[in-house]
Amino acid sequence: MFYQTQTTVNIDAGKSATHTFTLGQGTQPTLIGGTYTAKVVILYDGNEVDKKEIVFSLEPRFEILEIRYSKLEIGKEGTITVEVKNTGNASGEAKVTVKLLDLLDEEKVIWLEPEEIGTLNFRLQVPSDFEDGSYTGVVSEQWSVNSGQ
Repeated sequence: MFYQTQTTVNIDAGKSATHTFTLGQGTQPTLIGGTYTAKVVILYDGNEVDKKEIVFSLEPRFEILEIRYSKLEIGKEGTITVEVKNTGNASGEAKVTVKLLDLLDEEKVIWLEPEEIGTLNFRLQVPSDFEDGSYTGVVSEQWSVNSGQ
């Protein structure tokens, strides 16, 4: 258990009341992706009147926002930049892989909070004997949920 609170709420007969609490802020630990169960117990004079369980999920989700690259020239170093955003509702680890022929096959990992944007730079050296032309590269992303950074 990582969070417990007890609040007194006065409700008139035939009426309703709402109590809201926020998880993952202040002194509470940051919630990571996963499925959680919130247990709500209604007490009257210290005696249990009703109880409910609410199941909810938190998941990181990642989106590649932009791929930028410098002009790749024979015999020189180039850079491919990938901008990724966590569009989910939980912190998580994004794994971004860039593949370009035999020149580059590299994976980088970045930890992002919800709504956070991160930038990954991939550097590659184009051999001086490389044939001039147009080539296609592949950028892919995966995400996972870990207990920490």
